[in-house]
Amino acid sequence: MGCSIRGFGVPDSSAETDTRGSDRRRRAGPDASVTSRAEEGLRASLEAAAGARGAADEAVTAALQGRATDSQLEALRREALSAPAARIGSGSRKGLGLGFWLATSWMVLVVFAAIFENVLPLPNPNEVLAGPPNQGPSWRFPFGTDLIGHDVFSQVIAGARISMLIGASSVIAGLLIGGGIGILAGFYRGKTDVVVVWVTDVLLTLPGLILLLAFVAFLGQSLFNVILAIALLSIPAYARIARATALAVSQRDFVLAAFSLGARPRRILVHDVLPLVALPIASYAAIGASIAILAEGALAFLGLGPPNALSWGDMIATGQQQLATAPQLTFAPMIVFVITIMALNFMGQKAGAALDPRQGRL
Repeated sequence: MGCSIRGFGVPDSSAETDTRGSDRRRRAGPDASVTSRAEEGLRASLEAAAGARGAADEAVTAALQGRATDSQLEALRREALSAPAARIGSGSRKGLGLGFWLATSWMVLVVFAAIFENVLPLPNPNEVLAGPPNQGPSWRFPFGTDLIGHDVFSQVIAGARISMLIGASSVIAGLLIGGGIGILAGFYRGKTDVVVVWVTDVLLTLPGLILLLAFVAFLGQSLFNVILAIALLSIPAYARIARATALAVSQRDFVLAAFSLGARPRRILVHDVLPLVALPIASYAAIGASIAILAEGALAFLGLGPPNALSWGDMIATGQQQLATAPQLTFAPMIVFVITIMALNFMGQKAGAALDPRQGRL
């Protein structure tokens, strides 16, 4: 019975199997290439890490045998730490972008106007009848005038001085006091860490605005008291960020190697831990400044801001009473206020993503 199956129109199973196998190979082709590229990248990363580990081992061996100087150890340590990160992260970091530079330009303009407000060719913000009362925006008065002829643009520039002063004061207090306490707590740990964590948890749990209102009501309404209250409330956030970063950095291999080689804790804290902790804190400074400016605006809007001082929140609160007849009194400072807050937040987010290599690769 030597008849052929093909003669009866029955498909050949071997031919069908070959066709299906070729189809699977064609479909698997791109996946295989992607897998091979991923394996090559992983192999290159592992080789770079192995080279860095070898350099670190050579440095430790040379130090134990007394054949290496401090400068050689420092050079080997930097090369071992920076080389793999540069190879692995190369090509994946993105620039800050146009939005960051636009936000930075806006903040430079606001800070410049706040510093040189007295020398700019603008009318006195307290001058009555500097222009026609209740005039809308024009070339001479870009933000218009109020009901008694005050130049609203000059008042907005004058209000920027208080906002920038409060934002800068909160950042300085947070960096110096909060950052210092957090670094010490995260590096030395022990009882210091327990006390810092407990105090910061209590302060961060309480509603910030209510606590700020209580401080200002207790201390009194003055520019110094408002700056002091906002600066004190900004310290816990900086302390927690500094503590978390210092706690992670203190467990890195190069810090443990420095301890095993007999380096003093103070030297390790200053030369190894502090530079790596300073970057996340610095990136949070812009966001912290925006929170402080927003808090001052909320206080002024509620009538607890610095008395007899022009501020954006006070201008918004005063202008809402004439919202129907003179909307420029409310919208002019409100627009500048919102743009400033958004610019500071955007700068902080972009700076944090650029300074943190893990966020930069997302």
